[in-house]
Amino acid sequence: MSEAYLAAPERKAAVLARLEEALAAGRVLFDTGIWNAPKGSPAAVVAQDADLRSFEAFTGFPAAIGGLVDLVALYLSNAPEQRDTFLMRFFSAVRPGAALDRAAAQILVAMHDDPAMTAAAGDDAEAAALLARSRAAHGDAAAGQDVPRAVWSALRGDAMQLAEQRTGPVMGALDFIERTAWPLARSRSVLSEGLGIVIGLVASLAVRQSGWTAADQRKVDDTLHAIEAEAMARGEAQPNYPAILSAREPALEARFREQIELQSRCYAATTQVWADRLVALMEHF
Repeated sequence: MSEAYLAAPERKAAVLARLEEALAAGRVLFDTGIWNAPKGSPAAVVAQDADLRSFEAFTGFPAAIGGLVDLVALYLSNAPEQRDTFLMRFFSAVRPGAALDRAAAQILVAMHDDPAMTAAAGDDAEAAALLARSRAAHGDAAAGQDVPRAVWSALRGDAMQLAEQRTGPVMGALDFIERTAWPLARSRSVLSEGLGIVIGLVASLAVRQSGWTAADQRKVDDTLHAIEAEAMARGEAQPNYPAILSAREPALEARFREQIELQSRCYAATTQVWADRLVALMEHF
């Protein structure tokens, strides 16, 4: 049984003290799975080790939650105050002794319920049905049921098979199903991979709704490849891609820049939404 902070208030105090001290001293590296003593990613600073098994042993939190914390902090790295606040709130939210065995599954159920997942499936009945199956399996795990490995294997196989027949936003939903369909006790990356896909889906759907098309992206890619080939032929190591693209295709370059900025805003806003959501979830365990 996973008990938060090993059911010891002094362990929670030690975790918060380590994190607060490291943040104040600038020793927290906003990356994932990094430990270069005395600096490291958030979970590594807490555990004094990059191995998420050490994080689990020191905090009583499932290893996958350590990877999730690192990812959220990384995505908030351009908003230092929000990032640091999230880290302190997240670890403060959990009471010593809270049962966390089902925490990963409950977080994954919440990811399934993100509006971006439904939007990605769209009118694709097969994808929507597969997403519902995936949510049901994680819901069973969150309720404490032992989900057979065959269920996870079937979900992965069906998601991969359907992905071979699809294009567009639905691919994000299918990728999410495939990457999260694992026995959670054995996976250390399932939460971070899952949330990364959800946040990326929000951004890609926003770009699509803005009017940016696959044809637009192909034209940008083709132009950039041509610029690279020409530079190599001249022996140039690093051409000024933005300036050359702007000179050749000014209208396209302006729209391309706008959609990159839109994606960046979506990543920041959606990560903050999920940071708040995760703190709220942890308060209820």
